[in-house]
Amino acid sequence: MILNRRKPTPSRLRRLSLVMILALATETWGGRMEFEEADTLPQVDNLLFGASQIGIVSQDGRWFALDRQTHQVHQLDAAQFAHRFPKPWPPQPYEIPQSGPRILRSSTGQEFQLTPAYCSEGAHIGHTLRDHQRPFPSVLKHCTSVAALEILEAQVWFGTMQPDKGGEAEAEGVVVQAREKKHKLAAITTKSGLTPGPVRMLREDPVTKTVWVATAQGLN
Repeated sequence: MILNRRKPTPSRLRRLSLVMILALATETWGGRMEFEEADTLPQVDNLLFGASQIGIVSQDGRWFALDRQTHQVHQLDAAQFAHRFPKPWPPQPYEIPQSGPRILRSSTGQEFQLTPAYCSEGAHIGHTLRDHQRPFPSVLKHCTSVAALEILEAQVWFGTMQPDKGGEAEAEGVVVQAREKKHKLAAITTKSGLTPGPVRMLREDPVTKTVWVATAQGLN
C-alpha cells in the first residue's frame, strides 16, 4: 500500500459542479514507496475523520491513525483507537448479504443496491444498480461493476472494478455522475494520478471537504 502524492489532472476535476478534489497526502511514507510485505498498512476497509487525525480501519481488523499535519501513520490498539475516534462511527461502506444484492453506503448512510457485473468465461452479464428500489441508469460500461459509493448533494461517485475469474481487476477508476439523470460529470483514473487497481472505497472528508479514494494499491 502507498499513499499517493501526485496531483490529479486539474482539467478533469474542474468539471465537477462541487469544489471536491481527491485528498492527496504529501510526502507520506517516503512518497510513493512501493508496497512491501513488511509495510504495516493493509487494505483499507473504512476511514474515520477527526480534526487532527484520520482513522484507518483495515480489512484484517487493525487500526491506524494518520496525522494531518505530519502525515505520520501509527498503528493503535482497540482501546487507543476508540479513544481517538469515539463512536458513533459512520456506517460501513458496504454489506455483502448471503443472498441478494450487495449494499453500497455513502458516508451519510444512503444506500444503493448492486448486482455485480460478470464478463468472463463466456458470460456477459452487466451490473444493475438500484436507488431506493428504483433502477438507477448509470453511465458505467456494461461489464464495469461498483465496489464503492459516495453521494455529494446531486453527485454520485462510483469506485469501479471489473470482476473476473481471477478476482477483481481495474476498471474505470472513479466515475462521477449526476444523481437525477444519466449524465457523466468526471472520471478520475490512473492517467490523472489515481493509484492503480480496483477502487475499494470512497469517503468524503468533512474537515477538508475533499474525497479520499482507496484502491487496491494505494490511498489517494
